[in-house]
Amino acid sequence: YSQLLYNEIQKLPPKCRKIFMMSRFDNLKNSEIAEKLNISKRTVETQISLALKSLRNKFLNENNFVLSILLNF
Repeated sequence: YSQLLYNEIQKLPPKCRKIFMMSRFDNLKNSEIAEKLNISKRTVETQISLALKSLRNKFLNENNFVLSILLNF
């Protein structure tokens, strides 16, 4: 599952991917990401939301319920 998830994360647009990875893998708060990238906190929230939506849709469409459930947390 880790490899499937990683492969799909790599397909996200660069800005979205970077923000998502900073949030989920570097465990940075949205405000910290916003400060590091010199963008608004709202932009960070939007990009994370878009990434999660994209990943959930991908795995739900493939009937991969385990990954789609994990992405809801």
